Amino acid sequence: HEPMTLPSHVQTVIVGGGIAGCSVAYHLAKLGRTDVLLLEQGRLTGGTTWHAAGLVGQLRANRTMTQMSRYGIDLYAQLEAETGLATGWKPCGSLSVARTPERLKMLKKQRAMARSFGVECHEISPAEAGERFPVMRTEDLQGALWLPCDGKANPADLCMSLAKGARNRGVRIVEGAEVQAVESAGEIRYLFFHGLVDQRVKHAELFGKDPEGVPEPRFYRSFGTFHHFGDLGQRAGRSGRTRRGRR
Repeated sequence: HEPMTLPSHVQTVIVGGGIAGCSVAYHLAKLGRTDVLLLEQGRLTGGTTWHAAGLVGQLRANRTMTQMSRYGIDLYAQLEAETGLATGWKPCGSLSVARTPERLKMLKKQRAMARSFGVECHEISPAEAGERFPVMRTEDLQGALWLPCDGKANPADLCMSLAKGARNRGVRIVEGAEVQAVESAGEIRYLFFHGLVDQRVKHAELFGKDPEGVPEPRFYRSFGTFHHFGDLGQRAGRSGRTRRGRR
């Protein structure tokens, strides 16, 4: 890795370079906010994103969540053309099966909800379910639901594609930057970083502390939380509370 450099101030900071953090960065940039810094303590996708299953279903518990999921599917289908990086998106469809009459009744309710949300959904027979998934035993099934527009993506590839889309719009992404603490002084947030001695000393001096007094590793980690920075040099003398949370 090249030596890490960080700006003295930035409008928006995103802590965490998984699928959620990269998606927030991409969408902020798409909305026109480009003074954005994304920090990842290791490498992008290095947390829970890399071992996620990548299944993408449309139907959710309410209309708003369903609309968000459908938006995601539309985005994944076109993101490769925008960034040049594959997302692994494949609209393979999904099956939900019922082995009891009670389960089948619940699936019928889900079908009605899906249709009310505008999601394509079909009730099919056990034989039709077997045709779509030949390795599945079907003799004990009551019925099934088929959602043809559901699919799957490769989470790591999708994350990298979102990150490239964000970078292309001006977002800065720094890997190997572990946020250890967040200090509050009025409207300003000061971040301490693991392994960056100069950066830690600088912020410690701004607060009038001895470098040895920098807190032991405590972690503040939040996807989609935006920290607004002001001019650190001019406003460092203001007192404020310390907000920290353990990861």
